[in-house]
Amino acid sequence: MDIKLQQVSYAYSQGTPFEKRALFDVDFEIPSHTYQAIIGHTGSGKSTILQHFNALLRPTSGEVHIGDRIVVAGKKAKDLKAVRQKVGIVFQFPEHQLFEETVLKDIMFGPMNFGVSEQEAEARAKELIGLVGLPENVLEKSPFDLSGGQMRRVAIAGV
Repeated sequence: MDIKLQQVSYAYSQGTPFEKRALFDVDFEIPSHTYQAIIGHTGSGKSTILQHFNALLRPTSGEVHIGDRIVVAGKKAKDLKAVRQKVGIVFQFPEHQLFEETVLKDIMFGPMNFGVSEQEAEARAKELIGLVGLPENVLEKSPFDLSGGQMRRVAIAGV
């Protein structure tokens, strides 16, 4: 799935005295089946760009192409659920996205939010925990009892 930004600008708190422009006419493309690194100083817009990739943010101006979906400034995009099922984001600090009582519940939350049955979500969680290199006994622990590296792995499994 290609992701493409065309002349994307974004301003936080647009139209208020607190308006802060974060992106200025960004052109950027990630072709399917490729990897890209987004690097930059603190406050340079990396997270803002990422949040456009799955339409958590919508551009102030310009267009974001996510596969066959187009998110245009000023227009309500339709069926973003399908986009959000394909584009996941892991935040820099995993503790900002972990919130459930157990690792199992945290990993199950995303799939269940998209309509997967509880049994299927649990089976996926048990598979995913191994894929990120953690033992299955971690599933019953609180995510906040884990090390930073373990929390990062749980966050990846949950996406």
